[in-house]
Amino acid sequence: MDTNNNFSVTNVAFAYSKKMRKELPGNITNRTHYGLTLVKNGTISINMGNDVYIGEEGDIFLQRKNDTYLLECLSDDAEYCVISYVTEDFAPLEAMLPKSRVFHPEHTRRFFDLFEKTANIYFSQGPCTEPYLCALVQEILCIIIRENYPKALSFSDNPAAAAKYFIDEYSARDIDSDAIAKVAGCSPTHLRRLFKAAYGISPIKYLNTVRVKRAKEMLSSGLFTLDETAQNCGFANTTYFSLVFKKITGISPGKY
Repeated sequence: MDTNNNFSVTNVAFAYSKKMRKELPGNITNRTHYGLTLVKNGTISINMGNDVYIGEEGDIFLQRKNDTYLLECLSDDAEYCVISYVTEDFAPLEAMLPKSRVFHPEHTRRFFDLFEKTANIYFSQGPCTEPYLCALVQEILCIIIRENYPKALSFSDNPAAAAKYFIDEYSARDIDSDAIAKVAGCSPTHLRRLFKAAYGISPIKYLNTVRVKRAKEMLSSGLFTLDETAQNCGFANTTYFSLVFKKITGISPGKY
C-alpha cells in the first residue's frame, strides 16, 4: 500500500506551539478537520469522546474530524505543538492510522523537527507556504503509518484483505461500499467479486455482520437503548438497524 497515493493533505488550517501552565484550565475545542498534537515537554491529558488519554514527551495525540476535546496539563510548564489539517481522502487515511488515539513514536527527534518546521512555516506565509505545509504534514502521517501499521502496508496486493481489515477496524464509523473499495484500491464491483471469492460473503454483508455482532454485545449488557446501539454500531438510523438485525438474527433487536 503506497501511503503517498492513497490519501493527500489538501490544507493546513493552523500549526503552532504553546506552553501550558498546570493551573490554567484546558481548552474545549470542536474541529471540522483532523489534528495532530505532539507533547514537546511534560505530561498532558486529552479527553476525546469521553475517553481520557495521557501523553508524555514525544507522544502524539491523533484527533479525528469533528472531535470535541479537552487538553489539560498534568505537569508544570508542559508544552505541545498542534497541527490541524484537511484531507478529502479520509477512508484510506483512517484505515492506516493507529486505532489508538495516542501514538508512541520509536524515534521522536524527527517528529520534533517536522512539527517545529511546520509551525514555523505556517507563520511565515510565503508564496509556497501552503503546498510546503501539506507536504510536511503528509510526511508526518506517512512516518506514523510506516512505524505503527506495517500490517496495513502489507495489503497492497490483497484488496479483499485490505477491505476486511478496514471493516474490522472501522465498522462503527459511517462507511459504505465506496469507502471500502477506495481503501482496497479497486472498484466496488471488482472488490465484491474478490471479497466473495475470499470470504464467501459480500463486503456490505460482512460489514453488517460485524455491526450486528457488536450490537448483540451492547444489547446483552442492558446498558444501551436501541438508538444508542444503532448509533454506536455504525447504522444510519434505528429503523435500518432493526431491519438488518432481524434479517441476520431472525428476531428484532427489541426482543433480543
